[in-house]
Amino acid sequence: MNVPLTNTVMDATPSARAGIASALLNASREVAGLLGITLIGAILRTRESAALRAGAGPVHAFVDGYHLGLIVTILLLATGVVVSYLTLRPRTAGPAPADRITAAGEIEAVGESLGELVLAEELVTAVNGDGDGAGSGGVRGSRAAMPRS
Repeated sequence: MNVPLTNTVMDATPSARAGIASALLNASREVAGLLGITLIGAILRTRESAALRAGAGPVHAFVDGYHLGLIVTILLLATGVVVSYLTLRPRTAGPAPADRITAAGEIEAVGESLGELVLAEELVTAVNGDGDGAGSGGVRGSRAAMPRS
């Protein structure tokens, strides 16, 4: 299940944000696994305690709790299969055409991910320059604002 989910998420993510998407995917996978184990453990323990209070032996109580935990796990797994089937199916439209992805858009996405806002007009002005060699777009410290050699 991990490989198809990872492929779907990474294919749907712009390359400028691949690191962020990967980190979020891995963190959510870890948290979901932790919560799942905690939930199943709580169900097992609760059912085991109820069986012990009802007078069952320790082994029988544990097996009773384990049995309910497995039933809940199967139900959660079946729900996950249905949700995955409905949400991860391939779309009929193909990926975005390459001509819609521009260098300015990619650099703008990288600038936003670094905490800076690089506007497309500033980028064009910085790259083309307005006679002063360094561009007057106000994009200081970036490679786009450096004079060409």
